[in-house]
Amino acid sequence: IRPYAGADWAFSSWQGRSFVDFDQQAGRFEMLDSSYHFAFDVNQYDAYMDRADWDIQAKTFNVKNHEEGKLSSMVSVNKAQDSLHFDAASSKFSLLNSVLEVYGVEQIKVADASIKPDSGRVTIDTAANMRLLDKSVLLANRFTRHFNLYDCSLKIQSRNRYSGNGILEYVDQDETPWPLYFHTLGVNKDLESVGSADVKPEDEFYMSPFFGFQG
Repeated sequence: IRPYAGADWAFSSWQGRSFVDFDQQAGRFEMLDSSYHFAFDVNQYDAYMDRADWDIQAKTFNVKNHEEGKLSSMVSVNKAQDSLHFDAASSKFSLLNSVLEVYGVEQIKVADASIKPDSGRVTIDTAANMRLLDKSVLLANRFTRHFNLYDCSLKIQSRNRYSGNGILEYVDQDETPWPLYFHTLGVNKDLESVGSADVKPEDEFYMSPFFGFQG
């Protein structure tokens, strides 16, 4: 399906059944097998969900699973993103502006990190371009779980690459929290999460009641 004649194909599926009612301006597509998927062609993403409801007049598709609350894979087919993927509960696609909204995203695994989008929502434009994840949470790494940053602004470029900034709450020996703003977050050549923060004298940052720090 495409938004108008001559445009690139925007939404497609295989091995399914469909029903379209032009009087009601509605359609439904269902997968016959869980191994098949819906393709958002211009967005370069596949959704392994089993039902799509088409609002013909609004030019939108609501894609989800018959089983309420079930999570399914969203997979980037953009070769530069190295099969970036994550689980989601549902998605909504607009033919008019080629915007794919994805809901119920608990985490996105990138390199050694886990990124949790605010409100579980992710927006994807054409060519698999995921929009900036504002107010997200970053767990680095997801195996040792040593660092938990909040209020992050993160850009995911691929399965092994992200960049942005965020806040880490350092707790001193007296259990006093000290927020540290990391102006740079990313991934090094060993696929490890790294970051940089500057502590200025006026920040009055203390690691203990007897030991201050700047640098």
